[in-house]
Amino acid sequence: MNLLKNNPTAFKPLLLWKDERQVRDKLAERNLDLIKIKTAIEAIKEFDNSFTGKEIISCLVTGRNYFEGLIRKDSNFPKADIQTLLKLQGRNADKAFSALQDVKRNRIEEFEIKDNTVTIKPETIESINKICSYYTRSQKQNDAAKYSIELSDLINKGIENGFISAENTPSNSFPNQHLVRPFNLILKYKKLSIGKLGLQPDPEEIIRLK
Repeated sequence: MNLLKNNPTAFKPLLLWKDERQVRDKLAERNLDLIKIKTAIEAIKEFDNSFTGKEIISCLVTGRNYFEGLIRKDSNFPKADIQTLLKLQGRNADKAFSALQDVKRNRIEEFEIKDNTVTIKPETIESINKICSYYTRSQKQNDAAKYSIELSDLINKGIENGFISAENTPSNSFPNQHLVRPFNLILKYKKLSIGKLGLQPDPEEIIRLK
């Protein structure tokens, strides 16, 4: 019997923030991988257009050794040095070898390869977003996250309505910086919009709470 499942007060992680820059960087990496995969496929087909789609994918996954095996398969000298064999055949595979070397084989499964198209799988994008998302790890962090939202809203409204001083302090170019000090475990002071400063929950501090 799963007691947590039937317990309405069971801890449920809350999303604190998603690192959008990290998401963009990882997607940029995958797009670069995609280009390298396409380049390798084109180079293999340019070398020998008779290879099947399955054989080409095996080349991408396994690398140069499998590709060499395909070259040797129907030759009269299957155990010959690969460069010697290619010279005997009057062919050059340097472009394909180089392209295959650039492919990150451990990431092939993150892509959908079909016919002449290569795309990033939706589940790959979903996984990247999940990896770059940070959640609360305890009920205390949940409470802190909810409280920080209520508290920052309350103080920001007080500043906006003139109930809390918005004067600059001599030691800091940010007004109301002194307001953060008592709450620096859950709040931070930052630009909320153009020309507007205020308090905001600090997820990086909240996730450190034990």
